[in-house]
Amino acid sequence: MSRNFLVSIFAALAVWCVTLTFLSPIFWAGGVMFLAALFMVGSNEIGSINKRDTTLLFLIFVLLMIQFSWGYLNEYYNLRQLLFVAFSAVLAMAISKIRASVEVAWLPFYITGGLLLLLILSGIDPERVLVRNSRNFLSVVMLGLFASAIVLSKPPQVSKNHILAAFLTIVISVLSEGRAGIIASVLLMVLVLAKGALDERRVVSSVIRNAILVTVLMILLAAVADSLLELVPRLRNRGLHDFSRMTINLMYFQGISFSEFIFGRNYFEIFFLQKFGYNLHNSYLAAWANLGIAYLGLIAFCLLKSVLKRREWPFFWIVLFCLGLRATTDVQMLGAKYDYLFLTMLFLGHRHVPNLMRSKVKPDHAA
Repeated sequence: MSRNFLVSIFAALAVWCVTLTFLSPIFWAGGVMFLAALFMVGSNEIGSINKRDTTLLFLIFVLLMIQFSWGYLNEYYNLRQLLFVAFSAVLAMAISKIRASVEVAWLPFYITGGLLLLLILSGIDPERVLVRNSRNFLSVVMLGLFASAIVLSKPPQVSKNHILAAFLTIVISVLSEGRAGIIASVLLMVLVLAKGALDERRVVSSVIRNAILVTVLMILLAAVADSLLELVPRLRNRGLHDFSRMTINLMYFQGISFSEFIFGRNYFEIFFLQKFGYNLHNSYLAAWANLGIAYLGLIAFCLLKSVLKRREWPFFWIVLFCLGLRATTDVQMLGAKYDYLFLTMLFLGHRHVPNLMRSKVKPDHAA
């Protein structure tokens, strides 16, 4: 068994353990062990840690210590979020140094997606699939694992596998009846198809084929719109607006001080939020509250960098954009399980560009 294959396995297991914490926090221990194994087995690749990497890690940990001190002084115990980000930062640095095997990188996505689909089709209520979380997180799981596979394998272009994976994400999002999940997964499919067409822009027949495929998909969606609304009663009854989430946002900022605006706010002191179980229902707002505006700015920088560097790092901006959109309605992405996907952008440098762009892989076999 080659060293590269072992590195791929440990990297895939590490990110899979992060997702499995939706079932039980004990899987964080597995993630830490696999991360340690990744560093040991992949010492040649990860051994290329340079001064820039250590500086970035140092700055992130200084930020976390500042937030810990602020939380302690204000009886605002955000240790859980701080530990998540610390783990994510180290994992992000490790992932930025490797390019995992395509097959191994996608195993967590397809195994988890297949299991979720099997459970739902067997008659289990989507609300009960994840014991400790609601149906809304099924789409988060699928989008997170999709993005993880992309970040691990670092594909140079779109393949049929990406289209299939995006379709499976849509199916599970629809079956779980999550409005934000459906919107984010449909957008993922549209962007994947659009990028696939751009990848083959010099081949007229391929462009025409993809244009026809997108057109047919849109016609089919329009034709079954009523059926989809029947299948997704929450989308039909509540539409795209959410008065509760708007109220939470307003209550958080009401009466906020300047220091709380900068470092975060102990929202457990806001009595009104007790009605919602002190769940802010927005990853960005939760990250702001727990980790301060500096960390929120760091995530925004990562998203912007993925867009500006879309030529050097193809595909990253698509998955991070869709994941970032999904993060607006739940709290499981920032200061939680999927920070490493965004933070990976910090550690990616131009040294990775040749490895990506020299890959002369045919579209049907790229990953």
